[in-house]
Amino acid sequence: MESNQSEEPRIRQSEDDPTQLIVTRENSDGEEEEAHFEIMAEEMDSEWEPEQEEIEEYARYLGIDLEKERDFLFLAKQGLMEPLLDPWTPVKSPRRGSIYYFNTETREMMEQHPCDVLYKERVIQYRNSQQGKYKKKLKKMS
Repeated sequence: MESNQSEEPRIRQSEDDPTQLIVTRENSDGEEEEAHFEIMAEEMDSEWEPEQEEIEEYARYLGIDLEKERDFLFLAKQGLMEPLLDPWTPVKSPRRGSIYYFNTETREMMEQHPCDVLYKERVIQYRNSQQGKYKKKLKKMS
């Protein structure tokens, strides 16, 4: 008999410690395993400005071509400075030290910062709008 590996993990807040999130899932032997995560507060310094190197690194991560799309860097800077959106909260795995993001409404947990998804979409939208402007210019010139 095959074990059900597709079962979604169950996520709950610890009754004993409200700063702990407990994820229960079935392992490959069919036994339940628990992983504990520390609920963290995102701390944003309102005075913080990312350095150019950080902006360029994040821009590459977002899919921006630094040679051809330098005018897109404002999106990378915005993305770095964007606070974590509600209902997301950062959680930390004490065993690995990794940061994950937990949606308190949908109970979804993911490794990628939710703003990364948003800013990757914004880069695509901005790129498409710029290409549209370029095509309009070419039409006017012909």
